[in-house]
Amino acid sequence: MSDEALLDRCQATAFDYFLENVNDANGLVADTSRHGSPASIAVVGFALSCYPIGVERGWISRARAAELTLAALRFFRDSAHGMGLRALAGVIHAYPTQAGAIRMAADAYQRSRLTPLIQRMAARWLRLMR
Repeated sequence: MSDEALLDRCQATAFDYFLENVNDANGLVADTSRHGSPASIAVVGFALSCYPIGVERGWISRARAAELTLAALRFFRDSAHGMGLRALAGVIHAYPTQAGAIRMAADAYQRSRLTPLIQRMAARWLRLMR
């Protein structure tokens, strides 16, 4: 497996977390994958930041991403718990932020430096996770 394919697989697997742990009714995402785990505004903000990337990469349809995004935004808009859209705005970051662009450049550099041992370990971990 090429380095690029390995990283694509890792990224797609990480993105699947959001799809596997989202509440379709309100767009909230569980804080952990443990059953019954509560949602957090930080994870929801991260999911909302990642949905456009998922659409771009083909991991989620544009319609599904829009559906989940609108569900979360409506939940926060209508929230009786004082967690309005202003609170959510504090955890959503446009893609790519300057930090994100620096991370992408660093990732590209690191991809060129993966040792065969790291590649084998990552490939084994991915096989175990599927």
